[in-house]
Amino acid sequence: MKLRLKKKNSAKSPKIQKIQEYSNLRLWNHLYSKGDVAQILENSDSSSYATILKILWNKNKDQIPQARIRWFFKPKDIYSNTEMFSQNELFDSNFIQNIDVTAIYGKAKVLSLDEYLSHTEGDNIFFTRAKWNIKTKELKPPVQKWKKVCNCNQIYNPDRDYEKCMKCKRLFHKECIGWKEGIVCGDCEG
Repeated sequence: MKLRLKKKNSAKSPKIQKIQEYSNLRLWNHLYSKGDVAQILENSDSSSYATILKILWNKNKDQIPQARIRWFFKPKDIYSNTEMFSQNELFDSNFIQNIDVTAIYGKAKVLSLDEYLSHTEGDNIFFTRAKWNIKTKELKPPVQKWKKVCNCNQIYNPDRDYEKCMKCKRLFHKECIGWKEGIVCGDCEG
């Protein structure tokens, strides 16, 4: 493993500082910086993601540099039934933790839902539309306030196929209404 750290420029620099903060880290041929989303090797899930908040290293001790991260949660981490969620959906959180930088093994992008819908295909591209509070065990905004589609009133999932009413532009699941393309919904017909 090859680590290369770049020290953060600081106006105040004490003479003796045990733990130093760095602006970026080169690891496994990737450059990681504050604000990047990294793929993390975690005990229970090989594809976990987190935002890098800081890169820290105590040079006075023989230790591996640390990254302070803020975890993203997957729907399966919170809900038992995840059918309504996208495979590429993550929830930002307020769970902050320090990890060894050796657990970082890739980069990812986490976009807003609107950015995700207009983004071209690619690997490790996800979206978030809510934040998980680990203390209160609540999503903000709650699922009940998310965009709903179809007569079944499910949340919008970009992985699903939809038909759009030609008049009101509302989205419907093909399997719920049995439409063919270019049809007007029941509300607009009458």
